[in-house]
Amino acid sequence: MTDKPIKMRFGMPEEQGYESSAEWLWVKPLPDGLFMVDSIPFEMMGVSADDIVSGYVDNGHLNFKKVVKQSGNRTIRIKFKDGQEDQLIERLGLKGVEFEGSTTGRHPLYAFNLPKGVQYGPIKEKMDAMENTGSIEYEEGNA
Repeated sequence: MTDKPIKMRFGMPEEQGYESSAEWLWVKPLPDGLFMVDSIPFEMMGVSADDIVSGYVDNGHLNFKKVVKQSGNRTIRIKFKDGQEDQLIERLGLKGVEFEGSTTGRHPLYAFNLPKGVQYGPIKEKMDAMENTGSIEYEEGNA
């Protein structure tokens, strides 16, 4: 067994509104046959970095089965509409928070991993205010 991260396929049903059929996330194998998520989910709902998950092999691919234990981390995804990501990230209090981003679309999209213990209330209030002014759109990946 290796402790190097490997890819796991997280299936996403179209009938639940997903645009993609799957998201591939890095996971770390654990000694008990489970896996720890080592990525920030960009689309998958209900999963966060450091969650413990189970999986199974099908057609030569490791596939997600279920979340066994939640890490307590929170995933939030923010689409920045004003093109001032750095300033808005700082205003939200997210500077230094681990994230993954994509600038391929019309508006940059970032997925943030808020570690367990980070006070989410003040961040949510600021996001709500910014969403009301039209400078961002956001979603909670594991509300």
